[in-house]
Amino acid sequence: MKINIQSKSLTEGVRYIQPVKEVSLLDSKEHDAVFIIETLHKEMSGGSPSQQARNVKRMKKVLRGFVTVLAVSIQSAPKAFAATTDIANQTLTPAIIIKWGTSLALLGVSASVSLAMIMLIIASFYKMVRKGDQADQWSSDILKGLVQALVTIPLISLLFYCAQVIFKNLPSLGSLL
Repeated sequence: MKINIQSKSLTEGVRYIQPVKEVSLLDSKEHDAVFIIETLHKEMSGGSPSQQARNVKRMKKVLRGFVTVLAVSIQSAPKAFAATTDIANQTLTPAIIIKWGTSLALLGVSASVSLAMIMLIIASFYKMVRKGDQADQWSSDILKGLVQALVTIPLISLLFYCAQVIFKNLPSLGSLL
């Protein structure tokens, strides 16, 4: 495909170069993807009906895996990739430090909740293989740790607020409120 680029209104006395650019609709990566799709289509449509059904089931499992990985990677992508501010030029103020601390604390809580869910699933596996005593100990320890992780942020925030109220008249801590 050829694309001709021209200016809309030409000025007399100016010599214009009219660029012509060759554009390919498929680059090598796209060509490889098309080749893979064509090959998969041939594999899926070939063979007996039972083989086709088996291939379709296998392909659905693979696609579900890809969609799951893609969804998790999109949801877990950090918001920092979208940030456009220059952090190096910002002055450190107590508000910025508290904002960063809150972000880190929420990240820690979400990690502990995820880890608690995974560990409780592992504890349930232990119950399935008749190791109920060990599974009960694990479950209680996991729940205690999860409660501790969930209670930590409000408790520390409350203590920080109380310290601000108590020490607000001190000149060195007056900017924290």
